[in-house]
Amino acid sequence: MCTGLRKTDAQPKAKPPCLARGANDSQRFRNQVKDKALAETAAVIEDDDSSILMESHAAIAEAVNRRDTAPAD
Repeated sequence: MCTGLRKTDAQPKAKPPCLARGANDSQRFRNQVKDKALAETAAVIEDDDSSILMESHAAIAEAVNRRDTAPAD
């Protein structure tokens, strides 16, 4: 879970790593989760400079949701 920003914070001193562009979800999926397909999907989303940060996070969350709700092989 991303922490570091609270509603009471008027101006955070620095963005927490989970909110920075290029948070490297793809590396985490590849190295820790061991899911190459999810890592590749996340890498494409991370490399898309045309999307805004929250859209990128939403797209990665949707990819994770699809993976977690897919039928078992």
